[in-house]
Amino acid sequence: MALRALRLKEQNGKLVERPWWFHRPSLSALGKQLSHLLKRISYFKHQKAADSEVQSVDSDRKWTLAHCYFANMGGIYYEEGGQQLFPLTALQMAEESGFESPEITEEEIADKSKRDWFAKTVAALGFLQLALSLIVRTNQGLAFSQLETITLGFAVCGIVIYLLYLYKPQKVGTGISLKRLDVSLRFKKTYDSFWDILVNESTHASADNKSPSSVVPYRIPNDNIMMTESRVAHSSVLLLAFSSGLFGAMHAIAWHFEFPSTVEKILWQTATVIAAASPVVGLITIPFAQLTVAGGDPYFFARNCLRLMREYSWHVSDKGPVEESYRELEEVLAELKRPKSYATIFSPTRDGGRLVPDLLEFLEAQGRFSHLDTTEQTDLHRDSEFIKNFQTLDRVIRGEASKKMIE
Repeated sequence: MALRALRLKEQNGKLVERPWWFHRPSLSALGKQLSHLLKRISYFKHQKAADSEVQSVDSDRKWTLAHCYFANMGGIYYEEGGQQLFPLTALQMAEESGFESPEITEEEIADKSKRDWFAKTVAALGFLQLALSLIVRTNQGLAFSQLETITLGFAVCGIVIYLLYLYKPQKVGTGISLKRLDVSLRFKKTYDSFWDILVNESTHASADNKSPSSVVPYRIPNDNIMMTESRVAHSSVLLLAFSSGLFGAMHAIAWHFEFPSTVEKILWQTATVIAAASPVVGLITIPFAQLTVAGGDPYFFARNCLRLMREYSWHVSDKGPVEESYRELEEVLAELKRPKSYATIFSPTRDGGRLVPDLLEFLEAQGRFSHLDTTEQTDLHRDSEFIKNFQTLDRVIRGEASKKMIE
């Protein structure tokens, strides 16, 4: 997600600094870099006598991979009216143009992290000693143990993790605050209290209005996996499958080693094949399984309907009808009640049948919701498949669909 946020920042015209291994030369990127270089030359030409501590605003607020990691670790939070609301991820800051760039440099982030380079240097030297020892013994025809082969596999994984986390701060103790000039409604959402989270209770009252109904809480969504794009395989699945298989395949180094018995040798070879093949086969089945998921999956459609009603409720004053429908659909999904039809959940007797058309107007940003800008819209507003299915639901409830579909 950090690399995705960095790429999105660059696409939005922000000044970023890519890692040396993440460079993708393109005409647009070269044009931006050339333009920035010319500005810098012009700046220093007219500011030779200025104090050396004075720097350009663009240079001070250059966004790096370290900034993305810092934000994802909770180092940047949104503040309004002196009240700390919630931390911001790098992807949120890249998608929302209203936030100011944090006034913190990469050097300051590195100073806050206090990384233990001594321990990492010792670990790297240990890996080099092991690798050189195995290489020398292999060249001289000397044997080495299976335990050393396993240790080599873990050491390679450790080196790869060190390289991937080279720009990542070790720990974030105190974050920095950011303010937003054009406050969006999505940053004014309300959440359950700490007690409601502990007891797993919904804040909605139950049907008899006597006590809150216990429902299955929502899973916190992963920013890397879009719930509305269930048929899209994430690229990290393929990378994880390759790396897992490579780790298992490294044990094949001892394929022709001497073992105490033939049975132990066969067991080692069998375990090596399983360790190399099972993660690849298991993870590769995920994209193929996603291809078999129907585009109109009823569970995901119901979940998206709940999200739509929740977003809609923040934009209307009369929340009674939408909260009642929300509660009924929520209880059906949590299997607290028997399944109901959408015609019953969105009953026209509650508000004269206006809820579903209003939800559709909100989803399409039309009618009295035409003022919604991109900062107030969610991914549901851009999900053409969900919009199409919800339009079908609107026709079904109004009785304009085919008889088979209504039934």
